[in-house]
Amino acid sequence: MGTATGEVQKSIGSADLLTDLPQDVPKSGHVFPNFEHTLIGIGGFCDAGCQVVFNKTSVTIYDKQDRPVLQGWRESDGARLWRFSLLPEPT
Repeated sequence: MGTATGEVQKSIGSADLLTDLPQDVPKSGHVFPNFEHTLIGIGGFCDAGCQVVFNKTSVTIYDKQDRPVLQGWRESDGARLWRFSLLPEPT
């Protein structure tokens, strides 16, 4: 994968992520040893028929039935990236 600096990073493997999501949305990703944070590709969710909504403070991914399946937040300072928790929501 190419980074914003033009550097190429190679995946050293894959991992299952976010296993509590509905069956038809992506749940796996690639492991990059030099990345400080986990990245989640949005394209796979869109390809699976999901809708992804970003706003000033949050991000929500909706399944095909318009149910929210993953919700995150935007950093208030620094790089202002959108984030998802990798831990399951308490029930």
